[in-house]
Amino acid sequence: MLGKHQKQSKSEAVTGIQKRKKKLLELVALNRRVILGKFSNDLTGEDKSKAWQDIAEQVVALGYSNRSKEQVRKKWADLLSDAKKEYSRVNSSIKATGGGPPSPKMSDTCNEVISIVGEEAFLPISNITPLGLGGTICLLDF
Repeated sequence: MLGKHQKQSKSEAVTGIQKRKKKLLELVALNRRVILGKFSNDLTGEDKSKAWQDIAEQVVALGYSNRSKEQVRKKWADLLSDAKKEYSRVNSSIKATGGGPPSPKMSDTCNEVISIVGEEAFLPISNITPLGLGGTICLLDF
């Protein structure tokens, strides 16, 4: 841990970021049921808030920076959003016709996020047929 007036080198800062991200992914995976679960009598908003608070405290315990539960939750949302964009980009490249450069590979972070939330969270919504509408979508103008 650095003293009050010492500065981190660039490589130390990058290492700190990587460690916090790795720890965040690990803790989200461990708390997946609470964080990603649907609200019910057994799973309340208070349960979710406590889980995020516990995760934030463990991330802060790494000693690199002080983060609130809201900041840690936002970081998770950003990682999820980035993973969805990367998944889409890689899959578009794979489905493209030949003749170009080799398809890009998904990053370790993207693969980890997919393993936490499940690949079905990354599939296009157009693959879903609405129930009771005979395969058509009704658009209502309000």
